[in-house]
Amino acid sequence: MEGNESRAAQLSYKDLQQILQVSKLLCSDLDLETVLRKLLAVAEDVMMAEACSIWLVESGTNDLVCEIATGQVGRQIRQVYRSKRGQGIIGCVAESGTPLLIPDAYRDPRFNPTFDRETGFRTRCVLTVPLVARGKLIGVAQVLNKRDSSGKEAVFDETDLLKFDALADHAAIALENAHLHREILEQKLLEKDVDSARAIQDSFLPHTFPNPRGFVFAARSVPTMGIGGDLYDVFELENNKVGVAIADVSGHGVSAALYMARTLSELKHIAHRYDRPSESIKKLNAVLSEQFVGGRFVTLLYWVLDVQTARLTYAGAGHPPALWYKADGTMQYLQTSKGMPMGIFDNAEYSDETIQLHPGDRLLMYTDGVIEAFNSKGEPLGLEGLKRIVSRHSGGPEDLIRRVYDGVYAHASGDERLDDIAMVALEMTALPPEESQARPQ
Repeated sequence: MEGNESRAAQLSYKDLQQILQVSKLLCSDLDLETVLRKLLAVAEDVMMAEACSIWLVESGTNDLVCEIATGQVGRQIRQVYRSKRGQGIIGCVAESGTPLLIPDAYRDPRFNPTFDRETGFRTRCVLTVPLVARGKLIGVAQVLNKRDSSGKEAVFDETDLLKFDALADHAAIALENAHLHREILEQKLLEKDVDSARAIQDSFLPHTFPNPRGFVFAARSVPTMGIGGDLYDVFELENNKVGVAIADVSGHGVSAALYMARTLSELKHIAHRYDRPSESIKKLNAVLSEQFVGGRFVTLLYWVLDVQTARLTYAGAGHPPALWYKADGTMQYLQTSKGMPMGIFDNAEYSDETIQLHPGDRLLMYTDGVIEAFNSKGEPLGLEGLKRIVSRHSGGPEDLIRRVYDGVYAHASGDERLDDIAMVALEMTALPPEESQARPQ
């Protein structure tokens, strides 16, 4: 603040009035591109410069990148040049945070004449100032080659430095406000896009389940970012069978959700052509591997439930095993002998396993977000932790899913940064029709 006041005291009333007008002009707009164009025109006019450029700090690299510059030469600068901190005139000003006045560019070792040689432009004098807003460097402003009121060549002096530095203070605030405004708008657009994507994703999830006699289904999907890559499906097949699938695509967000939507759509189409889960998975893997997208891979657990016999056949593709909670209180994980994630190798092999269900049996399939939830000590819930949660359950499928999710959340000490989670629960509530009819009353 003292530096600003000292600088102001050294400027004429006319200069201060001019800077005030410029500040009002720059702060009258919140569009970043507009503010940049205004700043460029104002700096060139106020400083009576032949050329002007604005360099902003690039997120990630911390390099200085030319965002806008005047004239044909300016367009060439934008296309080719960037500057690292501490290198060249731009980089030195960014590194030191102090203005730099160079009356004769070719006598200064920091000046790189390459651009002049390539374009035919002749740099004589250079005035460069940092753009600092709220104590943070956001960029650098530079003017070249002063001309006097009659258009003759002149040299920037200390008064010009003071004026340009004072102007930079106001310009930096205007640029920062415009940048923040853009971030807010982009965030709102992103939220709108995520909401739309979430609505589309919800449309892929079954809102009602098949209701075969003697069986009850429930399911839940909880993405971390409003939308995610964990999805499930429950659908009717021919010959009194029901297909049940849960899948987890690598990654998060909209791209993962889109890939998952496509995966389950393909599975539903394929499942009607093959009786065995392993055959459906093998075919689906071939489709995904053929169109390997962005390093994505998918884990999948797929059941085929025969409603008449109460036999459940399952196959997996690198997915965590389902938990079988039997009517007698014992629990067992349904492991698969083969099955790597889909979308990597088109010749991967998969195997089927079959179990016989009985009234009172419950099964839970889930994604790895359940067992890989970490507590404050960095310990995952794990398979044994999931068993402990399920062992305290005595209600139906809906209650089972609710209890598991609450248990996972409690294990993570209420940390909402959980991975995507999806679950499907199945309970056999009565004998299948053919068996109940065959038994004596």
